[in-house]
Amino acid sequence: MLHQLKLSKIEFIGYILVMLSFFLPIKWNALSLVTLGIIVLIKILKKEHNFKNYQGLIIYPIFFGYLVIGLLYTENLKMGFSLLERNLSLLFAPIITIGVQQFSTKQRKLLFHVFITASTIAGLSCLGIASLYYLQNGTIHNLDQSDHFIYNHFMHQLLSEPIKMHAIYFSFYLAFANLVILNQFIQFKKSLTLSKKTIYLLVFSFNCVMLYLLKSSNFAFFFPLACIFLFVYHNRTALVASKKTQLIFILLFSIATVFMYKGVMTKIENFSMTYELSDNQFSPIKMRLAMWECTWSVISENLYFGTGTGDGHDELIKSYTTHNFHVGLDDSFNSHNMYLQFWMSNGIPGLLLFISILLMLMIKALKEKNMVFLLFIVLFACFSITEATMLTQRGIVFFLFFSSVFYWSPNFWNQEVK
Repeated sequence: MLHQLKLSKIEFIGYILVMLSFFLPIKWNALSLVTLGIIVLIKILKKEHNFKNYQGLIIYPIFFGYLVIGLLYTENLKMGFSLLERNLSLLFAPIITIGVQQFSTKQRKLLFHVFITASTIAGLSCLGIASLYYLQNGTIHNLDQSDHFIYNHFMHQLLSEPIKMHAIYFSFYLAFANLVILNQFIQFKKSLTLSKKTIYLLVFSFNCVMLYLLKSSNFAFFFPLACIFLFVYHNRTALVASKKTQLIFILLFSIATVFMYKGVMTKIENFSMTYELSDNQFSPIKMRLAMWECTWSVISENLYFGTGTGDGHDELIKSYTTHNFHVGLDDSFNSHNMYLQFWMSNGIPGLLLFISILLMLMIKALKEKNMVFLLFIVLFACFSITEATMLTQRGIVFFLFFSSVFYWSPNFWNQEVK
C-alpha cells in the first residue's frame, strides 16, 4: 500500500511537469510526457490502473491506424513516418492520462494553479523581453523592417518568440486558461474569497491583454463568444429574474463585442474576396482563401482516399506551382485548415474520423455537463478551420492530452478549486 501511494505521488508530479512544460520549449514537453508515460507503464504492469470505460477513446488508435494505412499508397515515406511520429499521442495520450481519475480535489486544484501560473509567467516573460528589447534599441520594431505590426515586439509572433511558441498556439493556451478561470469565478463566486476573486480577475484581464497583442483573429472572435456562453449557461435562471444579472450581461456583452471588433478589425480592413493567386501580397483572409483553393485542387483529384499520409504537402506544393501561388510556394505553407488537410492526405475516411473525434468529445462533455470541457473542444474545432492544428506538436499534444484528461475525469476543472 505504501509503495502504491509513493508511485501515485510520483505520477502526480509527472502531471505537474507536463502542465509546466506546455509553456517551455518542445523538448521539455516531450521529456515530461515520456517521464509520465514510464510511470504509468509501471503502474499498468502492477495492475494499478483500470481501463474501464475506454470505449470512447478507442477512436484515437483507430485514427492512428488509418494514418498507417495511408502509408500504403504514399510515395514520400519519410514525410509519412514523420507525421506518424507526430501523431503518436493518438496512441499514448489516452493511456498516460488515465491516472487523473485517482487524483483528489486538492491535487486537481494544484494542477489548476500550476497551469494558470505557468501561463501567466509565460506571458509576463514575453512582455518583459519585449520591454528589454525596446530599452536596448529604442524601438518596438525590428531594426531591419518596421512597416507592419508583425515586426512589433509587443505583438503577434515576435511577442511569443521568447518562449519558442507560435502566437496562434499561445493564444489557444491562454484562451483555454481564461475559460477555466472564468468558469471558476462565475460558478463559485459566492464561496470565493475576495483575494481569490481579485487574483482571478487580474490574471483573466492580463490574459485578455495578451490575447489582443498576439493578434489571433480566430480567438479574438471565438473566445469572447465562449465567455458569453459560460456566463449565460451559469446564470440562465438569474438572467430572467434579476436586473443586476441582466446589467452584468449587457456590460459583458459590450466588452466582448469591442474585444471582438478590435481583435478582428486589423485582419478585415479593406475586406475583399477578390484575389489573384499570382499576387505578391495578400491580406490574412485572402491568404487563407488562396491556400484553401489550392488545397481543394489537390482534393478534387484525390477525392475519396486522398494522396496518402506523407504526400499531401508535396502535392500541395505542386498545386502552388501550377497556380503560380508564389507566396505559398516561397513559404511552403500547409493548407491552414485541418479538415481540408486530412481530406487532402487521407481522404473522406480521414476527414470523418477527425470530425468523429470532435463530435464524440462534445457529446461526452454535454452528457457530463462540463462546459469547460465542451468549450475546449469547440475552440479547438474552430481553431482547426484556420490552422492545420494536428501537424505540430504544440497542437497535437495539447489537444490530445487535455481531451483525454477530460474524458477520464469528466468533472476535471469543473469543480470548485478554492
